[in-house]
Amino acid sequence: MLTTSLTLTLTLTLMLILMLMLMLAVGYYLLNQSLWVKLFHTALILLFFAVMVPHQVLVQALIMQHLSLLYMPVLYICFGAVFDALMFVALYS
Repeated sequence: MLTTSLTLTLTLTLMLILMLMLMLAVGYYLLNQSLWVKLFHTALILLFFAVMVPHQVLVQALIMQHLSLLYMPVLYICFGAVFDALMFVALYS
């Protein structure tokens, strides 16, 4: 059950990272800014998610292993796909 949850979290976040380019192309790349600035901000957002996701999954695994699997729903909301979407909105703005 633990491996399924962590695999699902990694899969959803990977899909989010792959969809970032499309979401940024539709909304962010229409703004009147230099292309280099847009590419730099896109690279920073992708770097943030590439660094944060493994740490996020590791923290979830450690908390569920050392405490209890009862924390899984709370961790999914606090450190799952909802958190990733909120972080994207925060970095986008």
